[in-house]
Amino acid sequence: MSAKTVADSQDKQEASQDVAGIQTRAARGWRLWLVLLLLLLIAGFIVGKMVSLNVQDQAFYRSRGFPVLRTTAIPAHRGVITDRNGEPLSVSAPVATVWVNPKEFEAENPAVGKLAGLLGFKPDEVKEKLPGTGTNSFCI
Repeated sequence: MSAKTVADSQDKQEASQDVAGIQTRAARGWRLWLVLLLLLLIAGFIVGKMVSLNVQDQAFYRSRGFPVLRTTAIPAHRGVITDRNGEPLSVSAPVATVWVNPKEFEAENPAVGKLAGLLGFKPDEVKEKLPGTGTNSFCI
């Protein structure tokens, strides 16, 4: 072969490779746009469904949810903590505590008598235990 025919064949190969490269890039380009379009459609559907549930169907779901809601008191009783010999280290016992806000409750308040009756104390004992009048400054 002559040098001219070798150069022509190399030019043809390079031209065909360039065309193939352009076609491959173009094929990748439309696939990329297709995938992007599908992802945008899916995201749009999800956003639309969220808006529908939160705005249009809100009253329906609220009416269905609240009858199920209920409040139940569960008494919290702690168990006995024992050592390895079975001797109790900590025992749970019910305790009642009465707190008084000194800014709202004065020692000369007529309700001291009612409070003393409920607690089983004499009114003078309650007055002594009120914050600021005795040694205990927080509770009775």
